[in-house]
Amino acid sequence: MKKDWSLAVAQALADALTAFMTLQAKQGMHEAYSEYLLYDPIVRVAMHRGWAVRSEVKLQKLTPKKGDNQRIDFVFSQKTPRPSNVLLEVKYQKRLAKTVDVRHDLEKLKMQLDREPRGTRALLVVAGRLRRRQHRHATNVDLGAPLYKTSYAGAHTNFGVTVFRVG
Repeated sequence: MKKDWSLAVAQALADALTAFMTLQAKQGMHEAYSEYLLYDPIVRVAMHRGWAVRSEVKLQKLTPKKGDNQRIDFVFSQKTPRPSNVLLEVKYQKRLAKTVDVRHDLEKLKMQLDREPRGTRALLVVAGRLRRRQHRHATNVDLGAPLYKTSYAGAHTNFGVTVFRVG
């Protein structure tokens, strides 16, 4: 039976992003955080693990429309023992809001997942600040139990990452 490597992707990214955000916050950088600040450590972790990485992957439009093309944040690929892909959308929660709006991200992931080969996994990564005693990020859509979550609560910072499997 083939091992589902999307859990390894979730664990590696969540642990690294939590550490990265905490380190940056200790250096006074947390005010500059955005989803895009997390792209560099995501790519570094993926490449270190031997995963092929594509970012800002354009989605094929079903009907031609004007405007910006929709994109998936990342597609990770693994070629051995059999080809496997993980689609990844990243959401950063800057403020201590009660929920994170992930509807658009879910639509994109589900639409692309239907077009991918069997065995492709889709993950939604929600990163950012957490309230004290909060153990994971809450979304405006019920995604069930997270695939993986991690957090670090220091004296003046409390950051974490919650990874949900989609589809």
